[in-house]
Amino acid sequence: MLGFTRAITRRRYALGLAGRIGLFVAVTAGFPFLVMFLIQISGARNVSGASGALAVVLGIYLKPLIYLLFALSMMRIAARRAASVGRTSFIGLGITVVMLGDIGFATVFGSHWGVAFSLGVLSLQAPWLLLAAIIAVVTLGILRDQAGGQPAGRWFAFAYLVWIAIFCGLVGYAVVTLVPPVLLITKPGGMAATMAWLTKIWMPIIAMLPRPIFLTLTFAGASLWLIVADRAAPPSAGSPHTDRPGPSPQPGPFQPAAAIGSGR
Repeated sequence: MLGFTRAITRRRYALGLAGRIGLFVAVTAGFPFLVMFLIQISGARNVSGASGALAVVLGIYLKPLIYLLFALSMMRIAARRAASVGRTSFIGLGITVVMLGDIGFATVFGSHWGVAFSLGVLSLQAPWLLLAAIIAVVTLGILRDQAGGQPAGRWFAFAYLVWIAIFCGLVGYAVVTLVPPVLLITKPGGMAATMAWLTKIWMPIIAMLPRPIFLTLTFAGASLWLIVADRAAPPSAGSPHTDRPGPSPQPGPFQPAAAIGSGR
């Protein structure tokens, strides 16, 4: 599966994670300077209102593209790490979806004020879904490598079931919040009808959902529990994973603790 199930050591995972996050932070911090540079070389500064319009266009179209690339870059490395710790590699896909749930925040944050005005954003909410995704990738980095098996123990099995259940809830929440921007992008010709449908039907559904802060804080607690349970469980038999190209065994998303191929 395009190397999504290849094992990756903790060290290489940490380096890859740090590189991706560091690059994204650097690009986000430098985005206003990039906008100023493009305004300068395009000559928009010499035309009344053109500089602001260009800044808004760049913020609406370029900023979410940068965030999309950042979220997609997390998919493969998180999937590989999930496979290395004996979990399903689909966790990598889920992490990307959860991150994309905060694409609105990523678009407005650090952009020209006209971007928020154009998108109707009255106040900038904290990126709780992005924080949940970061908690997930950090948790994967702390869990021990599993050599062809999963840690035994009912405590870990139950902790993982709770963790993956909350994680699936975060993925579902992100999918619901992604429906409006996806519809507006894919149906630009019928924007008025789409906005009317979203306002009448979809926005009330989003309003009924719990605030993401509660899901994220609960997920943080479940992640801490999972790490403690992993440390308390006896290590699985065999040597730890290496970065060789051989595929790792793939458990199901809710398979808790049985060792794969161990005969137990």
